[in-house]
Amino acid sequence: MQDANPPNDQQDNAGDRTNLTGSSAPGLGPASALLRLLLGDQIPAGPLGPDNVPASVLSVAVAIATEELVNHAKRCQNPNCPHLPPPLLLYRRGMRPDAFRKVREQVHSALWTHPDHDLVTWVRKQIVAKYPELSAEISAGTLLNEERLGHALRVLGTDGPRVIAAVLWARKFEGPHAEDLFRSLVPLAQDDVSRRSGEGERQDVRPTKDLGAEVRKLSRELKETKHSLEQAHHAVEVKDRVSERFKRDLETIGEKYRNASKELDRLKHLAQETDAAHQATVRDAEKASKVNGDLRRELRRSQEAQRDVELERSDLARQLAALRRDHEHLKLQFASVPKGLNAIMDVLRAEEDRIQKDRKIKSGGAKVHADEEWTAYRKLEKAFLDAHPEFRTPPPIKIRPKVPLRLVALGGSGEVGRSCYLLELGKHRILVDCGIKPGSSVDLHPDIDRLNQLDALVLTHAHTDHVGWVPALVRRFGKFDIYCSEGTAALLPVMLQDCRQHYIRKLAIRQEQARYISNAEVVEDAYDDADMHAVPNLAITCRFGETEVFPFGDASIRFYRAGHILGASSVLIEDQSGRRIFFSGDFSSFPQLTVPAASWPEDLGEIDLLVLESTYGSREHHKPLEDSRGDLVSFIRQTLETREGSVILASFGLGRAQELLKMLVMARQDGLLPSVPINVDGMIKQINPIYRKHADFAVAADAFNEVSGETEREEIAHRAQREPSIIVTTSGMLTGGPVVEYARRLLPDARNRIVLTGYQDEGAPTRTLRELTHPGGGPRVVEITDERGGSVKFEAAMRAKEVGLSAHADRAGLIEYAKRLRPATIALVHGEPAAQEELRFRLSQTHGRSEIVSAPSELELP
Repeated sequence: MQDANPPNDQQDNAGDRTNLTGSSAPGLGPASALLRLLLGDQIPAGPLGPDNVPASVLSVAVAIATEELVNHAKRCQNPNCPHLPPPLLLYRRGMRPDAFRKVREQVHSALWTHPDHDLVTWVRKQIVAKYPELSAEISAGTLLNEERLGHALRVLGTDGPRVIAAVLWARKFEGPHAEDLFRSLVPLAQDDVSRRSGEGERQDVRPTKDLGAEVRKLSRELKETKHSLEQAHHAVEVKDRVSERFKRDLETIGEKYRNASKELDRLKHLAQETDAAHQATVRDAEKASKVNGDLRRELRRSQEAQRDVELERSDLARQLAALRRDHEHLKLQFASVPKGLNAIMDVLRAEEDRIQKDRKIKSGGAKVHADEEWTAYRKLEKAFLDAHPEFRTPPPIKIRPKVPLRLVALGGSGEVGRSCYLLELGKHRILVDCGIKPGSSVDLHPDIDRLNQLDALVLTHAHTDHVGWVPALVRRFGKFDIYCSEGTAALLPVMLQDCRQHYIRKLAIRQEQARYISNAEVVEDAYDDADMHAVPNLAITCRFGETEVFPFGDASIRFYRAGHILGASSVLIEDQSGRRIFFSGDFSSFPQLTVPAASWPEDLGEIDLLVLESTYGSREHHKPLEDSRGDLVSFIRQTLETREGSVILASFGLGRAQELLKMLVMARQDGLLPSVPINVDGMIKQINPIYRKHADFAVAADAFNEVSGETEREEIAHRAQREPSIIVTTSGMLTGGPVVEYARRLLPDARNRIVLTGYQDEGAPTRTLRELTHPGGGPRVVEITDERGGSVKFEAAMRAKEVGLSAHADRAGLIEYAKRLRPATIALVHGEPAAQEELRFRLSQTHGRSEIVSAPSELELP
């Protein structure tokens, strides 16, 4: 059993009793101070209990407990009933049940001294149940909000202080400032009861009428007093809140001032450190810039030296090829010089011619002498022919029929890429082109495993889809003659080196994938660096329009200018039996800035087979190049000036890039483009010097900046994000190369644009950029597979711009050039199926006597 002190929560609030004198308790301190001023020392101090809280204050609780004791005593005759607190058992023995009504003070004391007794607990619950809303407001502390306490006192009337005091006691003073509120109510509850008691005593001596008037007067005074108390309480409360707010604001300002002072000191110290670090960084940057400049100059000198070496090597390779060609010619000439019996027979034939001439023009003694010589010659000839009958003139023979002709497509027949065509001409096997399919993970190279003999290789031009797999032929067949134009021979070292780098990366990816596949085939390198370097040394350069005889003697080849790119050729192959095959290669029927249009002769005569490219067989007419260039320049200018952005020109390194650079420099010189930096990255840098030497590419090297390495590439991309610039870079179909890095950095910003300047495969990574749509606006994520097999993601705020700068003939050009020949059969290659079918239909209208075949895998001619 606990002592007479209140519960623990009452003890916990003991430290807040200063609130009764007007301390900082919100909402109650001023009211308590006013009560103390009006009621003096009637507000209890110290621990609450029966000693300082009169029974009249808890009259509600005492009445409920008394009635329960009386009713229980009527039902229970046990003198030691546990339902009674121990101090009240004395009154239970020998007394009537209603005796408890006479011991109210003892009941009041028991309520305080035995707070955990069942009877006391029951009384608390009865009070809480009777006044649930008041109990909830006390628990939540809302009874002290604004005018709520005054409203409750008015609603409860004269019993309000006692009712609120009883609920506070029943709640065990739980809730904000509950105990302080109880202490404040003690004088009010006690005073109200005292006055009512005094009025009862005076009822015996005063008339009822006076008593009623007195009661009404006292009620009015009480109401006025309460109203004044509430107003004073409200005014003090407002002032207290204002004062408290000012105090908090002052403390906040002081704290902010102290924090600001500390932050200022810290920033001063940091500024000093930053300034020192900046000075050190500036010094380091100056040193690094100087070192970087030196390294760049050294790198450029090395690159220039390497280019000179490559050019010199190419020249030496061409010279060696020319020497080999001259050697072959000498061998043929030497082979044609008569030896032994052949020489004797030649002398006899010469003598025969001389004597016959003498017999015809001489007379007299001279004629007699000529006849004698003729008789002697006949004897000598007969004696020689009798001894060597093989020299007798054979009887006339019939014209030999044409040798069998068979064309086998090892790749590139119904597609654009990996061009490779085997020409079986009698007993000879001549291969035309041997390329790869850039960007392809399957069907990368032609099926050269079907080859069991190779007499010669003919290359139409140096694009990778026509030359990329030649080193694998060297690995398979060793040395053989490679016939090409001078421009193609000059480009071979650079193009094959680039193909080798791409091939090594793809090979590494396939080898890594094979590690995780059980029973996977061994992935081996189809060729090595030695095979690649051997290719230029096997090249025999041929001049346009001149006939070159193959070493096997009974067939020849003639090259014709094809436009398209530097060195591109159309090829006529014929043999002594009269077989004539014409390979168009990739050709352009219109002139470009760096190379002229294709030049096919009009008098070639009948052709057995025309192998015709069909890249743009479904496009009737290209847009005129002048218009396309004008549109591109206008688009670039708008992006640079209006949008204040940068432009990426995704280009093929060979051919298209040189066309773009010449166009950009000319447009800038003519004032059609602003003077912004033009940056060149990728394989383009190695091709440009060759174009300057062999093509119409008189563009100064300082007209644009050639990017060297990853560091400078990052600097260019970073600068292009802030300042408008033009970037010409590989690859043209986003299959890898520097263009991926520039796209990842620049395309998320809607100011910047990318331009696709060449042919795009249906499966090329650029398809996403070409079909990009923005239903809700804002950037879209583009995911491509780079040349390393990895996935690269970047945002593109705008769709890619496409321009028509084709270097291939359109359908009209294909038909026009085919009309110059009279082919018995036309084989359409190097094109998508839809383009080939459209071109085949149109050709059938102009070549009614020709057999036209689309994408032949094998084709035999009788």
